[in-house]
Amino acid sequence: MASVVVAWAGAPARAAEVSREAATAAAFEALKQRPAELTAFLRAMPKGGDLHNHLSGAIYAESWIAWAAEDGVCVDLAELVLSKPPCDSVKGRVAVATVLGDELFTDRLIDALSVRNYKIYGRSGHDQFFATFSAFDPAGKGRGVDMLVEVVTGAAEQNISYLELMGSAGMSSARKLAADLAWDDDLKALRGKLADKDIDRIVQEVAGGIDALMAGVRKALECDTKHPPACDVTVRFLAQVIRVFPPEQVFAQVLYGYHLAKVSPHVVGINLVGPEDDRVTLAGYARQMASVAFVGAEVPGVAAALHAGELTMGLVPPKDLRFHVREAVLTAGARRIGHGVDILYEDDPYGLMAEMVERGVMVEILLTS
Repeated sequence: MASVVVAWAGAPARAAEVSREAATAAAFEALKQRPAELTAFLRAMPKGGDLHNHLSGAIYAESWIAWAAEDGVCVDLAELVLSKPPCDSVKGRVAVATVLGDELFTDRLIDALSVRNYKIYGRSGHDQFFATFSAFDPAGKGRGVDMLVEVVTGAAEQNISYLELMGSAGMSSARKLAADLAWDDDLKALRGKLADKDIDRIVQEVAGGIDALMAGVRKALECDTKHPPACDVTVRFLAQVIRVFPPEQVFAQVLYGYHLAKVSPHVVGINLVGPEDDRVTLAGYARQMASVAFVGAEVPGVAAALHAGELTMGLVPPKDLRFHVREAVLTAGARRIGHGVDILYEDDPYGLMAEMVERGVMVEILLTS
């Protein structure tokens, strides 16, 4: 009888909760027809975590340009890409600071360093997106704190409480360790050619750099005094392997990334990034998945969240649409899949999705990418 009384006593509260949920759902449906109000609603809505975020890709072009002007970075007047100083006006490479007074040129530069207005230039969104990373990269030198402050502040303003950011610190050094190696299907033999001391050296250097970066962000935000909302955003990183390199160099990056995640409390896993339709990636995809599986067994306890299925019909031959997500899940053991938009082109897609449900594999669905 007591349990019946307790259940009955809780009924009004549950009814009120359901009523609030229904009212919120109805309001949300109505707001879908009013974009401006919908934006305000979504900004205020608590969102939990942002799990698919490329740090450099989250910076606005205007910020890259401002930092480039302050740091003496150059811009190619014809190609609209940034480059390291010294500049050379004879060759059409001038200091960014000298062209900011030209509003038309600055607008074109913003377009070139972002995906703004890409359609009016007759560009593919795919090509423009991937081209921007190398175009603005020179402006990022020494700007890690500024970048993270911008992204964390933006997250707080949108009621995001957790950020998982992808970054490639140390990956170029890891690739160099395999520069003179050849791929070997015997991954144990390939692993033996990469010295632990060399991997550890890069890991310690980057782990220390991340510690300093996080301390710098707290100082810049004045978290110990003013403590703005951005200070309450939890930040973690994924070691971002660049996949458009020869497979032995991808292996070295994966090995380094796993060991970095094992050492640094700020790094929670690895990811593979870069155009999935790149010829090198397509040719070496199975080897990349095998590399993740092998290193994951060597360094247990580190999760892999992999870009896979970021492809469409017409971008690649049909055969390349049939197995990428499957191998990321079944071979590499990915805990999360980024994009996955081609999954219905996979062999036995519904069986694959059932397997993903069984394994608890999440899919990161990107609303604007």
